[in-house]
Amino acid sequence: AIQANRPAEVVLGVIPGATRSKGFLGMGRAAFVIVVTDHRLLFATQTSAMMKENIRRARAEAKAEGKGFVGQWGAQLGANFGRHYLEMAPPQILAEHPENFFILPNQVKEARIDEEGDDDSVTTYRLRLDTHGDRFTFQFQWLDVGAARGLLRQVLGAGVRVR
Repeated sequence: AIQANRPAEVVLGVIPGATRSKGFLGMGRAAFVIVVTDHRLLFATQTSAMMKENIRRARAEAKAEGKGFVGQWGAQLGANFGRHYLEMAPPQILAEHPENFFILPNQVKEARIDEEGDDDSVTTYRLRLDTHGDRFTFQFQWLDVGAARGLLRQVLGAGVRVR
């Protein structure tokens, strides 16, 4: 069989801190890091055990670098931002957890980021992805909206409205 030389899939960035309703009556929450590649959107499940391990690893790395308490604490705060996915291959990310999944750009009709809150402050951000079959809704307690829109536009292309 002849295969076209497809360039390797490249991770463009991550959108950390996504949560989604799950379980009975949607009462549970599932946490994700959205990994944006040049070919698709990957949704990497974050279990509490994985998040604790990220914090442990970040503290250990900071300690090994000779950082004191404040340095280790700072490393711990950024531990669950999904930076380690920037170094992983997409198939490896998908294989990390059985609930990980992906959405291809041609499946997405619209991507929308909304900010919710009162007049004084934004309290929640919502990312809604409308596909040809489903609607995926993710909430964020904090979100760099400009960076998230920029990443989504890179993979979804000009045909998909990202607002």
